[in-house]
Amino acid sequence: MSRVLITGGAGFVGSHVADMLIAEGHDVLILDDLTTGRRGNVPPRGAIFDAISVSDEEGVRVSFAAFRPETVLHAAASYRDADDFADHAATNVLGSAIVADACRRSRVGRLGYLQTSLCYAQVGAVGPFTTRRRLGPRGSYAVTKTAGEAYSLAVPGAVSLRLANLYGPRNLSGAIPTFYRQVKEGLPCTVVEDASRDFVFIEDMVDTVMSNIDSTRTESIDVRTGIETR
Repeated sequence: MSRVLITGGAGFVGSHVADMLIAEGHDVLILDDLTTGRRGNVPPRGAIFDAISVSDEEGVRVSFAAFRPETVLHAAASYRDADDFADHAATNVLGSAIVADACRRSRVGRLGYLQTSLCYAQVGAVGPFTTRRRLGPRGSYAVTKTAGEAYSLAVPGAVSLRLANLYGPRNLSGAIPTFYRQVKEGLPCTVVEDASRDFVFIEDMVDTVMSNIDSTRTESIDVRTGIETR
């Protein structure tokens, strides 16, 4: 890969991937409307930045035509408000369909989609989560992300990385940042009995992305340590 387009590249995951790609000498274009991403996360040198939403079909089309990406990492997602079903659908479903269609029309060699492990059926779940587990997303975020995965995997040579709980610098959502804010503000932290999480450090996840983005197989890959933290 030489020219890589990253949607959501001002977010937690996308910005770390951008850092790695730039360090390796690739040309990088970041698309991010900064709804949840931060301009300060964008690498100060080595990346082009376009402040557009993935649900902006014309903006995405123009960006693809001008940059001519060889590889696309679709990391953009709406997740902040659990009750904002419309925004989830606009970004995670329509946005993913627009990006997937742009990849298809531009004959992009590889599309990497970042999925959530919440796509799996969770009720009564026992044992390790793998891609053999039945899909059963619950909640607007998981449902729309899973719909976005379906659009992405319709593109030949696409890979979907189903991510466990990530942590590391720039992380503003999830269990660890939430517990940190609660403790800092002197508020109680609630842990459900028998609850557990599989935590993956961001640099390990980036290594996984980099090792799978060069492949040409259309597949879903579960990304986790296999170690549950209770």
